[in-house]
Amino acid sequence: MFNRSIVLIGFALLFVFAAQTIGAEDPPGAKLFGTYCADCHGAAGQGGFAISVGGESYLNTRDDAAITHAIINGTGNKDMPAWSKSNGGKLTDDQIADIVAYLRGLSPSGVLVTKAPVSPVVYSQTNLALTQAQNKLGKMVVTATLKKTDGAPVNGATVVFTRQTTFGVIEMGKARTDSAGVASLIVDEQPERARHISATFKGDPALGLSAGMIELGYPVTALSHDNLNLSSVHLAITDEPLVPPEGNLFSPNPPIVPTAIFLLVVGCIWTIYGYVVSQVVGIWKIGQINPRQNVFRIGKR
Repeated sequence: MFNRSIVLIGFALLFVFAAQTIGAEDPPGAKLFGTYCADCHGAAGQGGFAISVGGESYLNTRDDAAITHAIINGTGNKDMPAWSKSNGGKLTDDQIADIVAYLRGLSPSGVLVTKAPVSPVVYSQTNLALTQAQNKLGKMVVTATLKKTDGAPVNGATVVFTRQTTFGVIEMGKARTDSAGVASLIVDEQPERARHISATFKGDPALGLSAGMIELGYPVTALSHDNLNLSSVHLAITDEPLVPPEGNLFSPNPPIVPTAIFLLVVGCIWTIYGYVVSQVVGIWKIGQINPRQNVFRIGKR
């Protein structure tokens, strides 16, 4: 009997509390909020399992469109489901509007405190093109031109130049683009096996990543002078053939020192083989001249 009385008193208190929280004079959104939202956001949106949506810190930083969007679509982290019937929820658009109006009335001023307008970030893809040229000193220069897809140059972006080697990728240097979107790197050396140079722009919140590659050509040395007179200059080629560059041991023009060492080692090995063979043949000949004789004498008893 005692336990039944406690249960009845509890139900009565719960009914009284609900009646005080959601009265007949409350707006329509109050009942909807109490039915679908208060379990997580607390009574009057003061917070519970979920964030407080009835305080000034929330209402003064979000307009009605942002609150409506959150109720219709839910939150991205799936802590709050989508409540709109168009998204599988239980609320109509009018009911959602009533809840937003109810939340807006919870703010003491009832007016959204707006901040200074912030320009939206417009995201753009980029293109990176590489070219090769020579400066006045005859050194090779790799130029990277970074532009948006609409052709506008990207100013102040960092471009990283790299090169593939036997031991992996090494960084050759970094350069920032100018107002024309151009970043340049002087190449002091050009190994034959590492002629491919890559350039990469890693992107930022407003610009997409972009990369490019170029295969370097052999530099061309140019002679230019205002007072240079080539009328008395003659090109003469003698009958003596040009000496081809040294190759490996098996090429037509092998290097002298490694070839001499190789021949010396091979000669020593064959000398040792010849000595061993001569000793074996000598032993064999001695055995032919003086064959071993086994004499068995049978004595008389």
